[in-house]
Amino acid sequence: MRSIFLGLSFLLSLAATGCGGADYKVYPVTGIVTLDGTALEGATVNLIPTGANGKAASGRTDKAGVYSIMDSRPEALLGAEPGDYKVAVLWYKAPAEDLSRASGSSEIKEDKAARSKPTGPDSDLPPIFTNPETSGLTMTVKAETNKQDFTLSSKGGKK
Repeated sequence: MRSIFLGLSFLLSLAATGCGGADYKVYPVTGIVTLDGTALEGATVNLIPTGANGKAASGRTDKAGVYSIMDSRPEALLGAEPGDYKVAVLWYKAPAEDLSRASGSSEIKEDKAARSKPTGPDSDLPPIFTNPETSGLTMTVKAETNKQDFTLSSKGGKK
């Protein structure tokens, strides 16, 4: 009987203090990202806090272009802390060839020119949107459910 009482006391103390011990509060942030009127699937929306408080947060769009922001802390809570944010949107083309498999060749060729070129996927968005300092995109997260759409133009501006 005593072990049941101790077990219940332990569970009640966890419920009262919270399991994660987070000393901050996040609020839901969602919206839709479009480019020239078309929903962007697989885009990443990054929120960068403008003040001393707050943490970066990000989310990825689904087929309909809908994103949900997740806090960047290890606890990964769904949402962001209240405050002002600069926003960057990243969206990359899938590579034309499968780069995940080795070529099967053990021969290595030295190509200094190839090493100096940046590698990786090409962005489908104008570069202005990939940098929170140049995107012109901002968001204020309030202590409530937040919804903000980002309507982008391939000409490099917001619509």
